[in-house]
Amino acid sequence: MLKVLTVLVAALLVTGCLRTQSLKPGENSVWIGVKNASYEKVWKAANTVMARHLDITETNAETGRIDGIDSKDGKPRNEAVAIFVWPMEDSDVGYGVDVDFLLLQPFLRGNVVDWRKVIIDDFKKELGKS
Repeated sequence: MLKVLTVLVAALLVTGCLRTQSLKPGENSVWIGVKNASYEKVWKAANTVMARHLDITETNAETGRIDGIDSKDGKPRNEAVAIFVWPMEDSDVGYGVDVDFLLLQPFLRGNVVDWRKVIIDDFKKELGKS
């Protein structure tokens, strides 16, 4: 039974990693502009917030993308989140931070958290601390 459960959890994590690739900044995401902060500070805050709420499946400072899935406490869940950080060239905003979210298996709705709002709200607090 433990082997079956292990395989199911691994399969959901792999599915989550593959599905996070469909997340993109823009259409369904939430955006925030960040002024007067270095890329390193913004990047660190984004990673800290993602790790606080979700399991990070990939983080890449060069592309400005952090992927995560909700599988905290060892129980796989149904949500995937991506945070995007990029420089804003044609404005007074230094960096844009975009958070996108999707249900990995929409037919398993359950108790869905709007991770976009949670991540952005916590990101603002984290950035204010550092």
